[in-house]
Amino acid sequence: MKFFSRKKCICIFSGHNDFFSNPTLIYLAEILDKYNLPVFIYNNGLYKESEYQKFKNVVFYTLPISYPTKPRRPLVYLAKVIWPKIIIKFNSLLFKKNIIIGVDLIGYLIASRSFKYKPELTHYISFELLFKDEMKNNNKFFKLKILEEKFLKMGLKSLLIQDAYRQDLFLKENLGLTIDHTFLLPVAPSPYKSALSSTLTKARKEKIKVIYAGSIYAWSGINEIIDVFEKMNNANFELHIHSRFALNVDHPLVEKISALKNKGIQINMSSKELAFTELYEFLKNFDIGIATYFPVSDPGIYDGLNMQEIGLSSGKFSTYMMLGLPTIVSPTTSFNNLRKKYSFGEIIYGFDGLENSLIKIADHYEAYSNDCKKLYNKELNPDLYIGSYVDNILN
Repeated sequence: MKFFSRKKCICIFSGHNDFFSNPTLIYLAEILDKYNLPVFIYNNGLYKESEYQKFKNVVFYTLPISYPTKPRRPLVYLAKVIWPKIIIKFNSLLFKKNIIIGVDLIGYLIASRSFKYKPELTHYISFELLFKDEMKNNNKFFKLKILEEKFLKMGLKSLLIQDAYRQDLFLKENLGLTIDHTFLLPVAPSPYKSALSSTLTKARKEKIKVIYAGSIYAWSGINEIIDVFEKMNNANFELHIHSRFALNVDHPLVEKISALKNKGIQINMSSKELAFTELYEFLKNFDIGIATYFPVSDPGIYDGLNMQEIGLSSGKFSTYMMLGLPTIVSPTTSFNNLRKKYSFGEIIYGFDGLENSLIKIADHYEAYSNDCKKLYNKELNPDLYIGSYVDNILN
């Protein structure tokens, strides 16, 4: 194995299945790959061969399925739990120093239980905020949160999180935590060579295309967005909904949009997972973005305050800013603060304000679009932050 001669390695543990659609994680891997150090990524995701072939020093492995439940069938348990643990143990013995990065609750717990805990070598990346008072109806995750707190109180070398307000929420939820260094890094794509024109052509003014792209869960407000477009039926605005994942023709949302199109409502839909560059080129076909995150009446463990205060953890928002796509957002502390400095779009407190916000942006499009790009370049571009974080990991 080509790594035998190395004195240290970097081990990233993530319980999510979105490594290659998370701009922070993929950019971090790309940068670490340049340091000629072994980087082992233990993750739940399935990858296309082309996605990991580009790496020289990064190797992907299956994360042991230890939480929240383990598989019961013996052969599955052997393949999904025992064998991945053996690989982690074997890899750890090859190096004098294992630098550990745990991503959120599951990744951090598996990392912490796979090695002798050393705070000076342990880093935490938070993308999802979990709160015990929102987990009382989920006993398994509540117990895991308690276990996480026990490890966290032993200390961390660093915490990486997206913005100052989410950092405050994390620290209040985990009182008494000792962290040597905290880094703020928005979930944002690395700079793309080509953005939208900030000037609306005559053709674009006559048919302004609005995009909602991403998850279509209740917290997105997707049904309310569709209802607004059905009622306003403004010939100057056309809505396009793009789902990250393929949807069957009998999906309720697909059926709803099909029925509206038959009535002449200007709503279209597509559903396909796109690589980053494919997504950017796709989004350049549109003029205004929607990135709303509203709390729901019966939230899951990720859908409460975590979603309500998503702030700069929204990769969708950052992508729109990079491309110069004025965006309508729901209120969060971070969005409210940024709106005081940049006219990146409009904040709506309910969907009754959506139509007026669209009209306002269309009337002053160039100013909004230019401020989007300015916001990205001054506040969101990961190149502004990631260098100091990588230096902390390696030193």
